[in-house]
Amino acid sequence: AQKFPQHSFQPSEHPVSSLASIDAWREHYQLSNVQPAVHLDVTKDKWGFSQNRYAAILAFNVIHYAPWAVTPAFFMNALPFLCPGGKVVLYGPYRKDGVHTAPSNATFEEWLKSKDPEFGVRDIGEVEEVAEKAGYRLEALHNMPANNFMPVFVRL
Repeated sequence: AQKFPQHSFQPSEHPVSSLASIDAWREHYQLSNVQPAVHLDVTKDKWGFSQNRYAAILAFNVIHYAPWAVTPAFFMNALPFLCPGGKVVLYGPYRKDGVHTAPSNATFEEWLKSKDPEFGVRDIGEVEEVAEKAGYRLEALHNMPANNFMPVFVRL
């Protein structure tokens, strides 16, 4: 938000307990282009936002910290909120062709599954397939630090 003052940001989080922390950081940095954080369950089709308004939806550390069923629900339910040509930008670790891209990601997945057996590092090909069925195309897959990736999907 500091680097893109011309853009407006609407943070959201599923655990209501995280909202105060998000707002505290917003206040700490005095970010006038960041709205107060709102509770969001991406599996619900009513998100409480204006439809066809957003140029991008950023979902960082969501897909792997949730049951697999959240992935198709997220892509389907995000669709009406994106402007035509809008993007979904994800961030996190991914497997490629069923294989972890780093030993640390395999260790991380073990830890995730110890928290909830339905959590896990997802395969980028499987995520892409779900996104395509929902009406998106994988536009880019950026390598990121710490063996993470940033896939960018565009709404068709």
